[in-house]
Amino acid sequence: MKGVVAALLCMGLAACDRGPSHLGYGEPCARDRQCETKLCVAAAEGVDQGRCTRSCASDSDCPQGSSCRGATNEGVVVCLPGPAVPFGVQ
Repeated sequence: MKGVVAALLCMGLAACDRGPSHLGYGEPCARDRQCETKLCVAAAEGVDQGRCTRSCASDSDCPQGSSCRGATNEGVVVCLPGPAVPFGVQ
C-alpha cells in the first residue's frame, strides 16, 4: 500500500524523475539533474528534448565535433555540437 501511495504522489510531482541520473555528454535529457554535469540545454530552438553538455572556457574543453559557444539561462558557457559560428554569420 505504501508503494502505491508513493507511486501516486510521484506521478504528480516534477521532483520524482524516473530517468537516468548520470547521462553523458550529448545524451538526450529533460532536466539538469539527469546529466553527470548537471547541465541539460536545448539542442535547438523549438526542440522538445535537450542534450547533456558541459561547461567550457574554450573549444579545447569540448569533445571533438563540438565548440564552446552556448550559454545557459544562468550564464554558464557550454559546449554545443558543431563548429563555432562567427558573430554576424547565419
